[in-house]
Amino acid sequence: SGPIVIRAGRVDVSERALKLTGLRVALADDEAVVAGTVGLDRLRPTRLDLTVKGYLSPRALEIYLSDHITRASGEPSSLDLAITGDVAQPKIRGRVLLRPLQLGLRAAGNEVTLRSGQISFHGGNVSLGAIRGTIDEGSFTVSGSLQLEGLEIAGLNLRFQGENIPYRSSGTYEVE
Repeated sequence: SGPIVIRAGRVDVSERALKLTGLRVALADDEAVVAGTVGLDRLRPTRLDLTVKGYLSPRALEIYLSDHITRASGEPSSLDLAITGDVAQPKIRGRVLLRPLQLGLRAAGNEVTLRSGQISFHGGNVSLGAIRGTIDEGSFTVSGSLQLEGLEIAGLNLRFQGENIPYRSSGTYEVE
């Protein structure tokens, strides 16, 4: 774990905007470079026009998805994103390339390993490209799309194909 560290870069502050230039943001040993502007109204963020390129630490997932996962470890995912628009309803464009990543799921109690795949963002649409992984002893592939309203899921169309994935529930029944 560890703190989020700004290793280098420049932030210019005015009454109407923050201008970020080459902001190198690191968590653990993984770093992303953020650049662009954040529009302000009375020093509150209102609009975004940012690019984010670099790597996303598994630790970031642990922090920001703590309601859903108990732990995250593995290799950092590669980021190349543009985030624009209203702060409450940002539009995200670009992609995330997944590398081997282990996740402990809070609700199911299972260990999930994501081996590879790509997540592409096109404004309010998110495409999942052949994300491959394992759950316990079984393997799976998931692909499809999600529709976002702001940062909330408004719709989804997913195809999940799995093999040898066990499911257990409080001793009531077991499916394998």
